[in-house]
Amino acid sequence: NYEEYKNYRDIHDLKDAAKTAIEKSKKNQGKDFYRAVEEMPKLKGGLNSIQSQLKYPEMAVKAGIEGTVNVDFIVDKNGNVENPQILRGIGGGCDEEALRVVKKAKFEPAMHKGELVRVKYSVPIRFQLPPKSGG
Repeated sequence: NYEEYKNYRDIHDLKDAAKTAIEKSKKNQGKDFYRAVEEMPKLKGGLNSIQSQLKYPEMAVKAGIEGTVNVDFIVDKNGNVENPQILRGIGGGCDEEALRVVKKAKFEPAMHKGELVRVKYSVPIRFQLPPKSGG
């Protein structure tokens, strides 16, 4: 009976599709994240907690480099920083220094629909030389 055969094929196609979806989901686990959630992560100690740890790179001081380094990363379900990357750098060792301090940052994790979730996040790290004393 063709109708029974067709139903049989449909059921098996559905099972195969479900199996494929489950395999994809397992493969992507840990890679999925949100960009906007009900409750975004909160940096413990605020941006000052990062800024206060900065060591101005000597090369940048000598070259008079100032500016803002934008660092992009994921805040995981435990509030840790994952995969930090420079979105916009200024060079002179400042980019590496910004990455160093961001890697140490701790967050209160993001919440979405009552669950802890991974969120894409970005912070601006400001490098500003102290004013030269007049003479």
